[in-house]
Amino acid sequence: MRSWGDVNRVLNGMVREGRIASFRSNAAEARQTGSLEIAIVPAAGADKETARREALRELARLGVTAQVHAE
Repeated sequence: MRSWGDVNRVLNGMVREGRIASFRSNAAEARQTGSLEIAIVPAAGADKETARREALRELARLGVTAQVHAE
């Protein structure tokens, strides 16, 4: 898996591009549990499932497996 910095950079890029409004993760706990969970908030008017799939696709490009859900 890439570093949290790589994941953070990708998700922050999605925020800058207006694809998602924000995100949070369990990155600190994930190091101990091995299970990364990311909650995203879709951009205003965006479809939750589309935003979730886009985040998963971007993370997959990094080789990152995570549970992603949209709020």
